[in-house]
Amino acid sequence: MSEQKKIAVSIGMFDLFKGFAMICVIAAHTKTLFPGAFLFLQGQIGSKSIEYGLIGILGCLATFGVSLMPAFFVISGYGFRKRKIKKTIIQQAKLLLIPYFVTAIATIIFHFCNHYLFFRYLPDAIKETIRLALGFLLGLSATTTIGNYTIFSCGPVWFLLSMFWGWILFNTIENYVKQTWILTTVVITSTIGWGLSFLKICPWCIDHGMVSVFYYYLGYYIKKRKVFSEDYSKVRKLTYLMIVILPTILMTLLGLYLEMADN
Repeated sequence: MSEQKKIAVSIGMFDLFKGFAMICVIAAHTKTLFPGAFLFLQGQIGSKSIEYGLIGILGCLATFGVSLMPAFFVISGYGFRKRKIKKTIIQQAKLLLIPYFVTAIATIIFHFCNHYLFFRYLPDAIKETIRLALGFLLGLSATTTIGNYTIFSCGPVWFLLSMFWGWILFNTIENYVKQTWILTTVVITSTIGWGLSFLKICPWCIDHGMVSVFYYYLGYYIKKRKVFSEDYSKVRKLTYLMIVILPTILMTLLGLYLEMADN
């Protein structure tokens, strides 16, 4: 297969994967609608029933969906190009921060109207909407309680903030760190970000952005080494597949939960 055809196939593969990944993520975020799914996955429900079989499929999609968020960062890293810091900040602000604030404003307005129409009590509608607005203003990826006061999360758009910080940090590393020290710097940055994620509040998803630097690097490394345009044996392909799938299944069976939005 020619190099151009290999590149075209890899681009089509990314489109297919992103579509599948989006379905899995949606399933993961709506899993409360089919609570029997994880029971099926753990063998607590028989598989003879078609209904349970469908629930099991949804459960599998949800299980992988929970752990697929890093994959979106890897895909972004695959398309990474080193640029000047100022140009990168402006570009990413347009691509990511504008949609974030537009979503925030629309959600806050809708939340206030919806709350008031349902409960017809203005003080509560204002109070609950302020909690939501603070979540967006602080860029909290998870609902947080401080004392007796609860601040709502910014919802799924935490992903936009994380991408913004991660892209800028990785671009900065590529610009100023020697090639031989890039991997070490990436690992240190991501580890610090993971540690920050355990804090009560780490505003604007800076912690997740730091963690995502590792995934950006992984995607960029895959592209530089032309991993997706090389031919591999079936055994090697299966090995790579198992490295991805088995840890997720094992953690699910052990009752552990993968959630990048938390830590």
